[in-house]
Amino acid sequence: MKTVVLFAVFVYATITQSVVTAALIGLGDLPGDTYLSAAYGVNNNGQVVGRAQSSNGIEAFLWTNGGGMVGLGDLSGGNFLSIANAINGSGQVVGQASGTNGTEAFIWDNVNGMQALGDLPGGNYYSVAMGINNAGQVVGQSSSAVGNVPFIWDAVNGMRVIGSLGGDGWGAARSINDNGYVVGWSNSTNGTEAFIWNSNLNNPMAGLGDLSGGSFYSEAFSVNEHNQVAVYSLGALGGEAAIWNSANGLQGIGELPGGDYYSVAQSINEQGQIVGWSSSAESGSAYKEGFFWDPEYGMQALGDLSGGIFNSSAKALNDLGQVVGGSSGAFGSEAFITQSSVPEPSSLLLWGTGLLSLLLFRWFRH
Repeated sequence: MKTVVLFAVFVYATITQSVVTAALIGLGDLPGDTYLSAAYGVNNNGQVVGRAQSSNGIEAFLWTNGGGMVGLGDLSGGNFLSIANAINGSGQVVGQASGTNGTEAFIWDNVNGMQALGDLPGGNYYSVAMGINNAGQVVGQSSSAVGNVPFIWDAVNGMRVIGSLGGDGWGAARSINDNGYVVGWSNSTNGTEAFIWNSNLNNPMAGLGDLSGGSFYSEAFSVNEHNQVAVYSLGALGGEAAIWNSANGLQGIGELPGGDYYSVAQSINEQGQIVGWSSSAESGSAYKEGFFWDPEYGMQALGDLSGGIFNSSAKALNDLGQVVGGSSGAFGSEAFITQSSVPEPSSLLLWGTGLLSLLLFRWFRH
């Protein structure tokens, strides 16, 4: 019976230390040219967007489990170039493409195709769409009379300047949640600084500060519905992925062991889980490795697609824990999605507690 108890304790301890065993699944490429693709966004339906090399050139793509990878074309009039950066729950895609006037932000859906969003007046023609929420509000960066600045766009009001943190006006908006909170970066009197701003309130942009000990620098990349923010900041040890919320401020989440001290947070989901990339023992100082971070279990390495140099980065994740990004592989650089082979932590704990209780019950009966 002692063996039974020891086995139960071992199993329980093992599963409570596990979060996800991720297998990177390559998404392929668009036909016709060099094998080169990367994924930048994923929604809760498992639809993935990014860019790939097609016979036309670099082209935005939409990937689905049933339909595979499909090119989204580009805006007419320029050199062929398009990149998809984000997708919402309705399948609306945003990014940038080369058009008649230059690089221009776009929104795409399966009814209207790719539509240009224009830019702000006063500067060289340039705009990039980086994020979209489920209401169809789009954020990004546009040229203007004062430089490249963060914008918000919607179908009724068009493109508007968000504001700044009081520096020279330069900045970019990277993500917007369904409550209208926007995050990105702006040049402040301190330096480049992450910000949060609400599109529905008449409040000024708020700076999120940075990690202490290094040169002043921070950028916000993603915000969830709880207004938790994924941030990259310089700190005492180097560049570090971080999480921000209004209660605790900015906190570093560390790095993968064995490499130079460097990690970057790219996306956060409703569970507060974060993905990005880090230097690691496997990647070495010249390359990087994608990571998955959980508030309870910390940072885990995602590995890479086999067959190439060890190099991967995680760019986005959904609320189901599916992660997308890009990795070196046998054919070249390839977009990937992860599929978890381990249940969610809450399921693991419930299953483990049940198993332990059953084994102890049988032991006491004997």
